[in-house]
Amino acid sequence: MGVVLYDHFGTDKKLKKLFAGRPDAYRIKRLEQAVTDLLKLPVSVLHHRKPNEDTDVMPATSDPVLEALRNEWSPLYQRMQYLRHELDRFEGNSKEVIAQRKPIAFEILELEQECMKIWTRRDHYMEKGNLPEVKDADIEIPDDPIKLAALLDTTRRNLRRNKQRAKNDPANTVYPLKVIQYQELLDKIIQKINDAKGTKE
Repeated sequence: MGVVLYDHFGTDKKLKKLFAGRPDAYRIKRLEQAVTDLLKLPVSVLHHRKPNEDTDVMPATSDPVLEALRNEWSPLYQRMQYLRHELDRFEGNSKEVIAQRKPIAFEILELEQECMKIWTRRDHYMEKGNLPEVKDADIEIPDDPIKLAALLDTTRRNLRRNKQRAKNDPANTVYPLKVIQYQELLDKIIQKINDAKGTKE
């Protein structure tokens, strides 16, 4: 956690490079010291540090999966920004003020990590069209008309169910992605049925 905090607020490039390596006793101790030193800095200094690009505003979009990611990210980002402003209330470098700033700084760090994880999932979706937590439904479309009709019915039901779940839980990325998957499956089933009709004619 401290690595992200120092990477965001710290300015020493050599230390950033050191902390990027595999954690060991020396790095951990040096990181603790660096974060402690940051907490002693006046709030105004920390506020003028360059913001982390991973937490820039996530754009609105018509893509339901990206929008769900944005809905998941937005309250975390807003809370993080609120806490950053809260730090302004604690001026000076007395032990009491430093102790008051510490839990806020660590909550900001945790929120920032969560925001970065969502950005990583967003990048994954943008690149691959799916999310790491949602496995592709690799369903074989049967030739048997009875099994095909049963799969058609099941797919339509799953599509309706996931559309409703996506509507009820707009910050959940699983449902809109499943809607896309079931819609693609439904299109394939209907295509197979139409092809079969064309063959008979």
